[in-house]
Amino acid sequence: METWIELVKQKMRERRLTQEQLAERIGRSQGALNHWLSGRRRPDLETMNDVLRELGEVDLEVVQILRVNEQRGQYNPAQVASGPEWAISGPGFSYPLLEWAAAADEKPSIAHYSTGVSHFSDYHARGPAFWLTVEGESMSAAFGRSVPAGSLILVDPYAQAHTGSLVIVSAPEHQQAVFRELLEEGGRRYLRALNPTWPVLGWEPGWQIKGVVVRAMLMLD
Repeated sequence: METWIELVKQKMRERRLTQEQLAERIGRSQGALNHWLSGRRRPDLETMNDVLRELGEVDLEVVQILRVNEQRGQYNPAQVASGPEWAISGPGFSYPLLEWAAAADEKPSIAHYSTGVSHFSDYHARGPAFWLTVEGESMSAAFGRSVPAGSLILVDPYAQAHTGSLVIVSAPEHQQAVFRELLEEGGRRYLRALNPTWPVLGWEPGWQIKGVVVRAMLMLD
């Protein structure tokens, strides 16, 4: 985000544009633009692209701001070899693909569970997010939401879980982390599989939500 702000300010100085002028050109308010450039608020990816295009920068499908630069060095940035550190070929932020066992670990080590693969997403994580590969058919459904085996899910350990959220839960008696939909009713929590043939799990003592699933994608051969 800081890289984007500095780039925008630099281009505004070069073009002698005021915040009012730039805001008018992109169809936003001067107040909103001021919040973005001061770092008080974060624009979405589409808006960031609109600003860069108006300033004559490369289209947003090519130029993005790497989330890895804001994750305290926990991820390796996927950089374009001949380009600046904020130029990447993918649309968004880069997060590592971890082994499923990482979800059950109290403090998973990215280095220990890394598969050596990273994937991009437009999602701006609140913490050190990571991808997992879905195993089994508990979250596969013929209708409505469905996350079949082989799908990749992006897990944000710091996102707030609400009823209806898809979550990763550490359930010791299952000997691995469980991927389910979180439900709350009458003050009690339940974990529901999207596959209607699987049973609903009542919340047990010692269970912990390890993260909220914020994105899912199916990898095609």
